[in-house]
Amino acid sequence: MRREPLKSRIYDPSIMPKETASKKKRMVKIVTTPENGLLTTFSQMVKPAL
Repeated sequence: MRREPLKSRIYDPSIMPKETASKKKRMVKIVTTPENGLLTTFSQMVKPAL
């Protein structure tokens, strides 16, 4: 449950401040790991949330 808000922030760059932008780059790398299944699941969860 703790990872959901973190990933949702990565999917919402418009809401993300510039300070987090640099952090986003590093986070995106972690999100683009071989765990593609997780990425798809999170993108689906973030879509309905918006």
